[in-house]
Amino acid sequence: MASLRFLLPVPFRIPGVRFIHSTARILTQEGSENEVNLLLSKHGKKLKPKQGHFLVLTPHQTGVMRLPKKYKSQQPNFPLSVLDGFDLGRSANRDASVSQVQGVDILSNIQETTTKLMKFKEQEDNEQMAKAIESCKPNSAGISEKRYQQLEKVLDEQFTLQQLRNYCFLKHGVRKSRIPKKELIPTIIAKLWKCSIDYNKSEHDDLIVENEISLETRDIYLLLLTKNGRILQNLARIGATIAVVIDENKLVVRATSQIFKYVEVSISKILENVVSDDFSIEEFIKNHSAVDGVERMAPEEVIALMQTKSCSYVEVTDDSGYKISTIGRKNMNIINSLLLWVLNYNPQISETLVPYNGEEKVEKYPLTDYDWVNWISRKDNWHRLQKPVAIKQELEVKKLDLSEKIDAIWNAFENNKQNCAKPTGFNETKSLSIALGHILENSQQKYLFQSKIPQIIPKVLQLPLWDNEGFMEDEYAIDQHLYLVQMKFVPNLADVSHKVNVPPLEVWFNLDENNQADISSVRCVHTYSENSAYVQTPSLSHDYRVTVTDSVDAFPEDLESSQFHSWLQNEQPSFAKFLQDGSFCFTKMKRPRFPSSFLFEVKLEGFETTQKIRYDHLSHYQHRLLRFKYKEDILVQLSEIEGGSLGGNTSSIDFISTKESVGKEVVKQFINDVLQF
Repeated sequence: MASLRFLLPVPFRIPGVRFIHSTARILTQEGSENEVNLLLSKHGKKLKPKQGHFLVLTPHQTGVMRLPKKYKSQQPNFPLSVLDGFDLGRSANRDASVSQVQGVDILSNIQETTTKLMKFKEQEDNEQMAKAIESCKPNSAGISEKRYQQLEKVLDEQFTLQQLRNYCFLKHGVRKSRIPKKELIPTIIAKLWKCSIDYNKSEHDDLIVENEISLETRDIYLLLLTKNGRILQNLARIGATIAVVIDENKLVVRATSQIFKYVEVSISKILENVVSDDFSIEEFIKNHSAVDGVERMAPEEVIALMQTKSCSYVEVTDDSGYKISTIGRKNMNIINSLLLWVLNYNPQISETLVPYNGEEKVEKYPLTDYDWVNWISRKDNWHRLQKPVAIKQELEVKKLDLSEKIDAIWNAFENNKQNCAKPTGFNETKSLSIALGHILENSQQKYLFQSKIPQIIPKVLQLPLWDNEGFMEDEYAIDQHLYLVQMKFVPNLADVSHKVNVPPLEVWFNLDENNQADISSVRCVHTYSENSAYVQTPSLSHDYRVTVTDSVDAFPEDLESSQFHSWLQNEQPSFAKFLQDGSFCFTKMKRPRFPSSFLFEVKLEGFETTQKIRYDHLSHYQHRLLRFKYKEDILVQLSEIEGGSLGGNTSSIDFISTKESVGKEVVKQFINDVLQF
């Protein structure tokens, strides 16, 4: 293209360019006699040619540029699926040719995109500058003479003429393209802001002054981290401009004298609520980690993970300990819960993978929806093993036979020994259940079960309800859901006299129509064994988790409300005070408030004495569930679970056997019944 010179007056034709000169038109067409005489009267002088007319074509229109040939896609052989078994057509036609890509079109697209981005950036800069000018607007219409002069100086020295013109158009819809800067500034103050000089007003009341507030490094960090800097943002809304100078540990405040005093006093009052605790992270890890468990995390790693979710400032003390500071005792309790999340004390849980050993081709499909995952697992990348299916290909629905895997599933229950001491209680329960979901794996070969599979829900809703003979569609006038709240607490093993693992404690409440917990419905459950077998089925849209759970209730069920209250005061006084001091309302407008821990009387099987063990709050979940009947003796439970920003939000489909015994033949028959669903 560089060899084409479109502006040379050459006598031959260049492809793609029509060169028409005005003098050539005069000589080749019949002109008037006056024009010829005018041409001859110049005595050989060269006339200045009239403006030429050009028709410029693109390189493709000229026909001199070859288009590139078709080529095959070189993209990697990765399926694009959201764990639903679809390949978006890539698996079916790997050798299909891709549409032509034109190099010049790519360059033009890049240039067009760059132009749009530059315009967007320019627009964003104009908007930000307009906001900066708007922030200079006084709060009142009447201002002192010194304040008026100060405004003129600020607008003149800190903003250009074009910026002021853009402000007039963006904020007020007025174009001031011909007014000079010295006239535009008074126009903005007087006409757009409607401000005038009030000679009776003292300059002390409205003159903007700049002051500094010196703080400690800890205080600067807490003001910036707490609620994402909302403290300083709220103070700026009253008319103060606050700048943070981190290197010098100070705040620069530009405001009137009265507003500055208010900001200074407010920050001082807020920092009076700073709570600092000397923290032995090694002791905390020891007291909340399983005895003879897996390798414990390093203290630095625990602290680093905690700080990603908390508004805290951590200092290393002289004795190699930690000093954690935060604003308010409530935030300190949240930090304690985050540390428990990181340590993940669950010695009662054992998980065994029953892998897929078929001959069909399977691939790894990445997880894309992380809303249901708890905050600890969100930092990893997860994938599911499944059979690739093209998007235009119908998924084959075929019955699965797991008879050859029954032995592996049963051995997973038999070989896993009990890792927790068994507490004594009132009602022991052994349950068998199967959950439908996805078995996920990360790069460290750790497994996670995703119970959220919305494509199965419509089929579940067609089942009859568990409590009556009707169907869900017949009971639309009555809310058939059960509303529950589940609170999880982790034991402090420092209170245990013997070197054993104590199971966590779950506290359950029923919720009324106002999402207020019914205290009289409280249940405390020790789950001391939970063995799960993860069965991979890549040929289906879901996998299976078969679980056998052993639990015991800490409270009797046959007591009246008044009797239960008296029993609780005598047998569990600390927990009774926990219920008395707490406010268990679980709505979006009103959050629950309760003590972060309590002492619980626990008698472990094999030990003579009862021990007082402190249980620390870990998390709470809200459950909204429906119960259905399948094959007369199987309870199907459809749950919607809300765990907030830490626990995630998900749904679950669980098949629960109602048979009292759990043996190998019972497990085999139960699995076959669920596979027929």
